[in-house]
Order: sequence, then C-alpha cells, then structure tokens
Amino acid sequence: MRIPRGLLDLKADLPREPITLMAPAALLVCRETLHPRAVEQILTVAQAVHGTGSLLDPPGRFPTSDGVDVPLHDAADSYLSRGESFLSRVLPYWALRWVIQLRVLPLIAIWVPLFKFLPWLLRWRGNRVLERHYALLRDAEAAVAAAAGPEALRQELIRLESLRGQIEGLARRLSLPHQRDV
Repeated sequence: MRIPRGLLDLKADLPREPITLMAPAALLVCRETLHPRAVEQILTVAQAVHGTGSLLDPPGRFPTSDGVDVPLHDAADSYLSRGESFLSRVLPYWALRWVIQLRVLPLIAIWVPLFKFLPWLLRWRGNRVLERHYALLRDAEAAVAAAAGPEALRQELIRLESLRGQIEGLARRLSLPHQRDV
C-alpha cells in the first residue's frame, strides 16, 4: 500500500515523502459450524463499518476474499459473490434457521405444485368412480328391460337394489360436487 505525501497531516507535512507500507491483511475467520445467517450478519456489519473506506483504504475494499489463504465458509463465499441471500432478507432469523436446518425449501418446491395438482386429481378420481358405477347401472337397466320372465326380473331387481346400496355408500365418501351427480 502506498501513502502519498501529506496524507496523515498536511500542516506538519506527514509523511514528508510517499511511503510504501507492508502490513498483514485483516481476516475474519470462523468455524465451519457457525450458522450461515450469523456469517452473513457478521459480513453485513463489517461491510457497513468498513465499506466506506478510510484515508488508507479505498471504499468497498473490506471485506473481500482477495488474498485469503484459508478456505471460505460457504455462506461467506455466497455473500461476497452475490450479496445477502433472498431468504435472509425476507425471513426473520428463527424462521431462516428452521428452513435451513429442516431443509424445508425442497419440500415446499414439491408440495406447492402438488397442492395445485391435487384438486384436479380428486376430480378425476371422483369422475372415474362415477363412470364405473354409471356403466354398472346401465347394464342393470338393460338386464331389467330384457328380463324373460318374472323370476329373471326379480333377480335383476335384487341386483339393482344391491347396486343402489353400493352407490348410497359411495355417495357418503365422495366430495360434494360428486354427491350431486350420484
């Protein structure tokens, strides 16, 4: 780093000539087990405090991953390359911790489309059951119409009553729109 003449004190002309400084870089180090949101919060504070720069450092110079010898925490790498995560900006800390620990995001990605698909699936299932019973009813009505004698007619009516009992039991299990169809 180079300090130009008079940067520290103009009146006393300090330094009297440009000086090159050799100094170690300041590092923020944490364990791998530190919560990602805590890492983001530490970096946010460091950026707010040191991001404006100083007489010696230009703005936006700290925190940075330049010249870091240790491996970066995943959250730090993400924060330094893309900024604060969307979930960190939107959710409070307790909810974010719950989402990350339980890995709820993949579940949400599966369940939300499923809830959109579920009503269609239930309608299809109800229609399928009704179609099957309508076919049985049509066959029973055709058998009653084609009965050759009183005994055959009694047998078909018994079959029709049995079918009626099945459909009444079915009506209690189906959704309201399908109950009207029954």
